[in-house]
Amino acid sequence: MTYEYSGYLSMILEAPDISKRDDVDYVEFTAEDILHWATVDMAESNEWRKVRVSRSRIDDAVQLSGNFTDIHRMNFISPNKPEYWAPLGTRDIQTEQLPIDLNKFPIMEVEYRCTTQDAYPAILWAYKNGTSMYMLKPSQRWRISSRLVQHNEFPEEVTGLYFRLYGGARSKESFEIKSLRFRAMTEEEKQAFEENRTLLNSPPPDLKNNMLDDFVPLGVILDAEKVSRLSEMLGISTSEYWELTLEDVARHHHNCIAIENAERFSPDEWRELLTLTREYGVKLLPMSGVPVSEYSSTTSELIIEAAKMFHDSDDILAWSINTEPKEKSLRQLVQIRDMVAEVDQKHPFVISTYHPGKAALFGPCFSATAIKQFQSRNPWQVADTVRAHGNVCKGQHLWFVAPAFVGGCGVPEWSTCPELRLMVNSAFANGAQGFFTYMLHNVPAWLDGSDMRSLFGPFMTFSDLWQELDRRMERINAIAPLFLNASIEPVPEDAFSITLHSDSTSAASEGARGISTSLIAGEGYKLFLIVSNETRTMSSVNLEIKHNFASGCDVYDLSDFIDKRKWRRMNLERHLEMFPGQMRGILIAEPGKSLELRDLIAHRLMEDDQRQLRLNMRLAQQYCIDVSLVEEFIKGPRDGDTMKQLPLYDWARDRLLDLIYENPEISDSRSRIIETSAALCACDGALCKLHGKKEQDLARELGQKVVPLARELTNMRLELRHGRGKQVLDLTRGLARRALELLNEIRSHSSP
Repeated sequence: MTYEYSGYLSMILEAPDISKRDDVDYVEFTAEDILHWATVDMAESNEWRKVRVSRSRIDDAVQLSGNFTDIHRMNFISPNKPEYWAPLGTRDIQTEQLPIDLNKFPIMEVEYRCTTQDAYPAILWAYKNGTSMYMLKPSQRWRISSRLVQHNEFPEEVTGLYFRLYGGARSKESFEIKSLRFRAMTEEEKQAFEENRTLLNSPPPDLKNNMLDDFVPLGVILDAEKVSRLSEMLGISTSEYWELTLEDVARHHHNCIAIENAERFSPDEWRELLTLTREYGVKLLPMSGVPVSEYSSTTSELIIEAAKMFHDSDDILAWSINTEPKEKSLRQLVQIRDMVAEVDQKHPFVISTYHPGKAALFGPCFSATAIKQFQSRNPWQVADTVRAHGNVCKGQHLWFVAPAFVGGCGVPEWSTCPELRLMVNSAFANGAQGFFTYMLHNVPAWLDGSDMRSLFGPFMTFSDLWQELDRRMERINAIAPLFLNASIEPVPEDAFSITLHSDSTSAASEGARGISTSLIAGEGYKLFLIVSNETRTMSSVNLEIKHNFASGCDVYDLSDFIDKRKWRRMNLERHLEMFPGQMRGILIAEPGKSLELRDLIAHRLMEDDQRQLRLNMRLAQQYCIDVSLVEEFIKGPRDGDTMKQLPLYDWARDRLLDLIYENPEISDSRSRIIETSAALCACDGALCKLHGKKEQDLARELGQKVVPLARELTNMRLELRHGRGKQVLDLTRGLARRALELLNEIRSHSSP
């Protein structure tokens, strides 16, 4: 039998001493205890529901078995990233061992072995407002894996436990568990832990011009490898693909793109791309896809070389990796962080993780930690996740990454617009200082892609969530500086009075209130935020701000200011009608500070208007439209009365749009392009449905008919941008008709 450390302990110690295992206090789940666990997983996950699960007693162990033979989608999922599992957990089970006090028993030990070739076991533990998980080594010999599950005194308790058996093939898989133990540290472990405590609390180096000091990323994530594949599929150059992408991202009020597998670009390609991003006001976050390993320096060399090359760029936000950071690699990641800081005093090295629990280990050490939470139909969890894990980052930034994709196995499910709206608003209302959406594009599943849906899909078109993010990011961007250098404070009970009247058909999660409130405090101001937790119905809210709390302060509804661009004091008693997932921001500040923040927000609104004006000005000038009335606003906000300039920028943006839409070459061509885009989006959806019905060959065959139409559409978008709208209008008439005919053909095969 093998007795070994995993995770952080494997970095600071060689191997545990089995003779001392029983000398410390512990709490244990025996095989008999585990036998009575339920073959269900957490309610928020769905992949396990398709697996036939059984458990049985085998000698002195419990065997967990999963039958994956009927899951045909596994044919299109990488064996290195299994997505379906057989569960065995404590959900709805009463046990005397739970909750586990991690202050007493911070080390978890699993004794297990695999009994089939493609079995990939894992264990997930739940705690208040979060979960964490690690994959056990596939081993057909008995093994005890010992892991530290509490970092920096977080979490305090384990409240739930789940074994997961992932299947690597369409077969019957199984593994056996003898015991699960939580124990105290041995003296040797305590000593090693204390000797390495400085590493756990190693804050990131101070940078002279840290880009994160005054920047809140509102971004999307895409894959460099997919850029190459999709540009080739659409018959355009990668430069043209990037131009269309950056324009779309800027039009949707985002300011950042995180690029996975960024090492695929050459230095010259990076220089060309950075020139483009500067034109569109978008920053890049390059993420290396080379795994970080204690045995390889490849990743650090790639990142350091890039940091040297672009150390003074204003168009890069930070450096990162897109592979899941391993606990045992903390020391190497910290070394990379410090080496980056030596050559680049502008762009920090940041981390992202799929497991919120890792924020306690990595969060204090890096300038920003991004948490990816890809649950289906659970936007209410975002608030608790962000608030709980933001605290353990010890003053460093926490970013949230929300799902806007459907994977090859059909999860996560596609969110509704109110659900995504609630995720965005809940993240910022609870202390997030950045927000990303995963993912922007995807290779079609029917062309050997791994995903079925994304924000603008394989054809660079659109989706309902992309339009929703357009509206959310515009509003968040205006008040983004208020979330920096600010902290969450408890809402005083005597400061506000709120009465809620909600529809009886409430869609709020069980345990979630119809609305939630939070208070963000910055230097000289407080921002009171009200978020509707409903995802289907309106909420009527009666709000009263107590005089003693707002004494000597002005009170303004920033939501009204952003929408109406009029600066008016808010009555302390107010009735609000809130649509699903909406957030209202109430500013409470002394008069001088409120005017300072008013001008700051107004300037950000005008700068955003200016960016939209630039985008539309390029198009208007291609068609010789007289833009003399609005040209002066391209230069940006001038010195002077902010509130006099603000409505003028609003007028200029609207006026330029009117001029563009008055030109039939542009407006009629755009309408045709949108009509064709909608038909091709529907074709992609119908092909994915056909692909999911075991008709992969037919889906691929029909897909070959869609690709030429997508190429024509993409070419017409480029032609329209270059002033050839009349030719585009003539061509799109036939293209839209052909796309609809093809859609009907595909649907005839995919309908029941």
